[in-house]
Amino acid sequence: MRTRYDAVILGGGPAGLATALSLKNHCPDIAVLVAEAGVAGRQRIGESAPPDLLLPLGQLGLTARFRADGHAPCPGSASLWGGDRVGHNDFLYNPMGPAWRLDRRRFDAMLVAAAETAGVTVVFDAAFRRVEVMPDLGHRLMLDVAGTTRAVETRQVVDATGPEARFARALGVERRVDDTLYALAAFLPLPGILTWQTLLEATPDGWWYAARLPDEQVVVMMVTDQAGLRRLRDDGTLPSWRRGLAATALIGPRLAAAGVDPGAGDAEPALLPIQSSLLARVDGPGWLAVGDAAASYDPVAAQGVYKALVDGVAAGRDVARGCGAALPPPPRPRAALVAERYADYCLNRAYLYGLETRWPDALFWRERQRRAALARPGASSDGAPTRVMTD
Repeated sequence: MRTRYDAVILGGGPAGLATALSLKNHCPDIAVLVAEAGVAGRQRIGESAPPDLLLPLGQLGLTARFRADGHAPCPGSASLWGGDRVGHNDFLYNPMGPAWRLDRRRFDAMLVAAAETAGVTVVFDAAFRRVEVMPDLGHRLMLDVAGTTRAVETRQVVDATGPEARFARALGVERRVDDTLYALAAFLPLPGILTWQTLLEATPDGWWYAARLPDEQVVVMMVTDQAGLRRLRDDGTLPSWRRGLAATALIGPRLAAAGVDPGAGDAEPALLPIQSSLLARVDGPGWLAVGDAAASYDPVAAQGVYKALVDGVAAGRDVARGCGAALPPPPRPRAALVAERYADYCLNRAYLYGLETRWPDALFWRERQRRAALARPGASSDGAPTRVMTD
């Protein structure tokens, strides 16, 4: 690692790496560091992607590599949502082709390898700790790299640290949180045959998701609220999660028919907080936020990796302008684009949660519909469930 870079990207997920690749496409000779707090090759949630994923991959020059990496086409979804009959949403007539089921380790490794080939320095186990603003010179970042404190200076910082937005919040930027849910996810062996369709099912306490993976596993996830999580913990998280899966009408039977054993292993499902949230400022002098750091979505919206790549491609161009690249100005300010996309997401989320009316007295659904409606653009803020994160 050097002590100074032209640009430092904090976070080595898809949004951060796409930003690095896009930036190097426009400024091949500059020095770029990607500092990722996690370890290389870890398993991540975020395996489902829409057909339009090929668009940002094409802009990054990765289409051929992606197609050769063994990711599986996904024909659509089957769901029990809003009624007692299984509904289907297929991509048969989509001009971009099918959706995609990613091998996330392979996908993430592709992005890392492409970035390193382009000359980006990618460092894992490198966590951002604090920042010092240097007037007219940029920022001095203090990183914890494998237990050692390292100081790195740069004129351009990209916050790709996820919903925590660690860099932006270190600068005192607030975050509007419209809703918080919790996912409990497990990767289970898949000994039999399971559809490549995404499986979704609403239940009184939340909803379930299951997806076959290219490496002979299936990811199974329950999404609930704080009250639902508390009930799970009171009764024992792992046995409660298994009982909830067994009680589903669609996903549980499909997994059982494929020979999936929810009791495989004694490890509890991984707990993942889910926020619908928007950063109050997504850029400033010498910095910008990208991906979930700028705005994070409920996975019910099915944006995930696609949103991260699209945002990264655009952010790379913005940083390139800050590094002196002769690029035309963006059609609209970055803040306006992020806010507009978040507003569209709020409308879509309100529609999706509004479809489920079978349990009018269930706290989860009452609260989701209330919060989603209040987060719609133009909704009255009186009694809104919004809170602000400042620390």
